[in-house]
Amino acid sequence: MSTLCCLSATEQARRIALGEVSPVALVEAHLARIAEMNPGLNAICTLSAETAILAARRIDAMRGDGVALGPLAGVPVGIKDVTPVAGMRTTYGSPLFADHVPTESALVVQRLEAAGAIVIGKTNTPEFAAGANTVNPVFGATLNPYDRRLSAGGSTGGGAVGVATGMFALAEGTDFGGSLRVPAAFCGVMGLRPTAGLVPSHPVPDPWDLGRVHGPIARSAEDLALALDIMAGSAPESAVCLPKPWPDLRRAMAEVEAGALKLAVTADLAGIGLDPLPRAAFDAAIARLDKLGLDIRDHRFSVPESRDAYRVMRGAWMATQYLSLRDRENELTPALARNIALGRALSVADIAQAQIQRAALWHRWQALFQRVDLLITPTVPVEPFPVTQNFPTEIDGQRLDDYVDWIAPTYAVTLMGFPAISVPFGKTGSGLPFALQLIGPRFSEPRLLSMAAHLQRMQPATRLCQ
Repeated sequence: MSTLCCLSATEQARRIALGEVSPVALVEAHLARIAEMNPGLNAICTLSAETAILAARRIDAMRGDGVALGPLAGVPVGIKDVTPVAGMRTTYGSPLFADHVPTESALVVQRLEAAGAIVIGKTNTPEFAAGANTVNPVFGATLNPYDRRLSAGGSTGGGAVGVATGMFALAEGTDFGGSLRVPAAFCGVMGLRPTAGLVPSHPVPDPWDLGRVHGPIARSAEDLALALDIMAGSAPESAVCLPKPWPDLRRAMAEVEAGALKLAVTADLAGIGLDPLPRAAFDAAIARLDKLGLDIRDHRFSVPESRDAYRVMRGAWMATQYLSLRDRENELTPALARNIALGRALSVADIAQAQIQRAALWHRWQALFQRVDLLITPTVPVEPFPVTQNFPTEIDGQRLDDYVDWIAPTYAVTLMGFPAISVPFGKTGSGLPFALQLIGPRFSEPRLLSMAAHLQRMQPATRLCQ
């Protein structure tokens, strides 16, 4: 049964389509895995066992009747607890919504279920996904499966831990500052932030929002491509979502010759430094890529100005997103309430200056992508830290100016709306997962996924799910 759980989502779907595995058996195997793994890790905060078994039986009946099955038919998935699922408790990690049961699923969930995916549970997140350490007042902390004293990252921490340990092969999550990429890096799996505007967000307070996006976490690049193809594409509910620029992402990915891509690399994208062990792992990774013949052309790109612009844009986003809670801020965690208050204190001049700064950064990035196809950086500048510590206070001995600055290498990408993937690539000297972040221009997902698959073949991840 545990072997079934550690198959890729693509392979699970293939075996179900061929009748080699029944959907019920696959769901039961995952429920057994969850019973074994989740109590010590707290990845799933709301389990949907009965509903998942019923969904599996329906798919089994469809297959018996000769009905064509969707590309994820029978595959269990985890859905982040800020993403509504109709009839399933969705708390946003907040005591304000501890018993909230939505009547409408998010559009991304509707698409996954229409493809045959089975929602097996909701995954843990910080309150309203505001943080890169998955701890909240409703369910407590999600723990790193490599060392349960450490953070799993956030805010899609429950999804990353669930994928890493075989509780499900795919997890849906959201990413604003790095919420798919950071926990993927800490837990040794892959997390993809898609191009802003590729996956529709609904329901949301602001249908024009291009900051927070939905995306997948998986154990392979092929699974990321499978999931993203299902999630992506325009929808009338979204004011900014665009049609997919490819008919089949896995086919488009396979047509890219990863070894011929021109690459830039930088150890310190946002000017915050890099701790010694991640730096050693990054240097070793780039030396290996160079030795294996990849075309590495640039080592100098850095955008430290992203930090100031992102703080302002994040503040404005917070003020908009949580306007409905303006009379209940005293019931929120102090960090979240402070962030909302800082956002409301911004002036029009602050926002205008940040937009001008972002425009200048955009032109610098565009100039880079005229020279190279992709940029490679460390996903995070630190190793997983104690779960009792909400965020690192220093990097390489230098104190941080702001508590979100430690994720600057990921939010610098968010600011531009670019796609990025976190790919596990070996371990640090202390034996914890190390990850590379691959960044490309808008709609370069086929390139990114092809390179991610290439890196995976070069350096197979040491996984907990075997």
